[in-house]
Parts: sequence; structure tokens; C-alpha cells
Amino acid sequence: MFKSPADVGSLRRTRRPSAKTVLMAALTISVLAIACIAIFSESDDSDAAYASSVWVNGTEVTPSQSYSVSNGVANATASYNSSTGTLTLTNFYSKTVTYSNTCQFTSGSYASIYSSGDLNITFAGSYSNQNYTASNIKFASSQFGGNTPSKTYGVYVDGNLTITSTITSSAISEIIFSPGAATTETCGIKATGTVTLQNIDQTVNAIGGTTSYGNDVADKTSFGTYGIYGNKVTIQYCKDIRGSTKSFVCPTCYSGLIYSCGI
Repeated sequence: MFKSPADVGSLRRTRRPSAKTVLMAALTISVLAIACIAIFSESDDSDAAYASSVWVNGTEVTPSQSYSVSNGVANATASYNSSTGTLTLTNFYSKTVTYSNTCQFTSGSYASIYSSGDLNITFAGSYSNQNYTASNIKFASSQFGGNTPSKTYGVYVDGNLTITSTITSSAISEIIFSPGAATTETCGIKATGTVTLQNIDQTVNAIGGTTSYGNDVADKTSFGTYGIYGNKVTIQYCKDIRGSTKSFVCPTCYSGLIYSCGI
């Protein structure tokens, strides 16, 4: 339909938005942007369930305070990065030394290595000193200050646990996690979440231990004694996994060694 000049003119005279309208729109966009950032930041924080510190051989290790102890040849060190939840254990060596001191994290419960959040353990070290000869690394909780423990663990993590190793030296052939005697539960490795063992060139020996009811090594059916305990256990590129004298070939799960295996 033909438009009159007045109609055309009215199209050209469309109102511009007022300064107040523009300001309100800008404020609305800013609020939405801030809300989106807050949502994504909150999501990222919820994924990072790392502890502010961890315990190794009865000593608290923080990002600003590492731990050093004699390994019989030189010094072993434990350092912790709380941003990534990574505990690096360097030059630990058990030819003449067993790391047996513990942390009592709840009443009657002791562990040689303990974390209240997700934990990534990395074993490292060159072992270049000529005095290093073939041996192992052993964390065995057995020092309880004269108390009778109800539960003991080589390593206990309240969350997800990953263990890896960058050690290539022949001085270390085995990494051992062993609990002490207890009345209720003993585990070599226990996590309330998942357990992942990956890229480890040494044999991992997770010993079930002994309860006051008898020696139930790596037997998940008796008195809470396990080699490895987790709601899912994943094993990738590992030399060998053992529980006491029992072992299995990955990824087959040996029921006496691993509880609730999710491989």
C-alpha cells in the first residue's frame, strides 16, 4: 500500500532510547555477567576438595613447611602443594629405615600417611648416591604412643587417592603400605572415594595387616581387613600389585586384595 509523506516521516522520527534506559540495560548486563562468573567459580571450587595440609610419618606437611627425615643414606623430603593436592615424596628409602610414625586423625584411628581431602601422591628421587642398594620404600603404621588402636592404615584418604611414581632407579623395587595390628580394621591403602594406581615401575605391596581376631591378610570377608579399599579401584601401567603374598595381574581383580573394585 502507498504510504503518505507523513507516514514515511514518522518512520524516520523513531525515538532514541533515553540515557536512563541505556544505563539500566548496562547495569543489567553487568549483574548477569557477575552472576555467571560467580556460578562458574563456585563450580570450580567444588571440584577442588584438597586439604590445606597432610600428614606423613607423624608430621604435618604444609605448602610452606616441608618435612625432612633421614633415609639411612641421606635425607628424604616430603613436600605438599595444596593447589593441586599433590604430595611429593622424594628419596624415601627403607634399607634400614621404616617410616612407622602415625597421625591419629580420629579417636583410635591411625595412618602413616593421612589427608582429609583428595590426594595425589608422587614418589620421586634419583637415588644416585653409590650407597643406595636394592631395597624398598615402606610406610608401616606401628607407633601409637602406647595406645591400642581400633583402626590402622598405611595410607588413609578422606576423598579420592591417586598414587604415581617417577622413580626409575633400580635401588627401589617395591613400595609398601602396611598397617599395624588393630581391633577393628586394618588396610594397606584406604580411600573413602576412588583409588587410582598408575605409572608405577615398582611393585606396590598393599598389606591387609592383622586384627585382634587373627591374621586376616588381604581378606575382605573377615573383620575389615583389606589390602586396598575404595569405592572404585583403577590400576593402569603398573608393574605389579600385591597384598601380602597374594597378587593379581591387571586389570583382573583378586577379591582378597581389593574391595569393591570398579575396574
